[in-house]
Amino acid sequence: SDSTLRREAERAGVSTSDLLERNKSRIKGLQLSSHLLKGTRLLVSGSEREFEEYCHWTYPEDDNSNNCPSYMMALKLKPHAERVSKSAQQLVAAMEAISVSERPVAQPSGKRKSLLQTAPVEGEAQARPARQLFNRVVTVEGEEEHPYWYVLTYLPDLQWCHVAPLRQCGVFESGASAGRPRWMLLPEEEGGEKDVGAGRCKAMIALEIKKTKANADEEEWDIVGFDLENV
Repeated sequence: SDSTLRREAERAGVSTSDLLERNKSRIKGLQLSSHLLKGTRLLVSGSEREFEEYCHWTYPEDDNSNNCPSYMMALKLKPHAERVSKSAQQLVAAMEAISVSERPVAQPSGKRKSLLQTAPVEGEAQARPARQLFNRVVTVEGEEEHPYWYVLTYLPDLQWCHVAPLRQCGVFESGASAGRPRWMLLPEEEGGEKDVGAGRCKAMIALEIKKTKANADEEEWDIVGFDLENV
């Protein structure tokens, strides 16, 4: 339910004036007597300067507070006083110890199978062509909120997809799909779009009933089953 600034200050254990000072630049028109809508985020500690988690894939009109942050990997370094200086010869010797004459073959495993492909070996069958996920209905491994998703954007070189959820809108009343579930895109204003790795996406055989290629929001799908030739 909705709340007030005074009530939230008491709940956070801070003074109302401090809470107002930290958030007045973040929430336009905020006053001591303001009523807060459910879900309003307040800064209860630190400075009024706002730090946002970095999201590498966003649109200009996106609210970053509702987006998933990107992940980065960092190498922990020793304090400067504990580091051992090495001569140029020692650095070269260390690099030669781990150098190889040829680049090793990538060995895909688990969820990385879609990201890595083993180099073809003479006498063995060639690898399958790249998966086609453009404008496809898919399931997304690990996502349980919605059973099916539609690929709005697919970047093959990054193996990355921007997907939107589908929801069932009754059943088809006529034609070859009569009596079967009718699936449509969840309206954009209801949210739910997200970025996922292509390795988590499993393509489905989905019949486009209205064939509205120019506007996916109006399309209706009859989802038959998994596309075993595009896995």
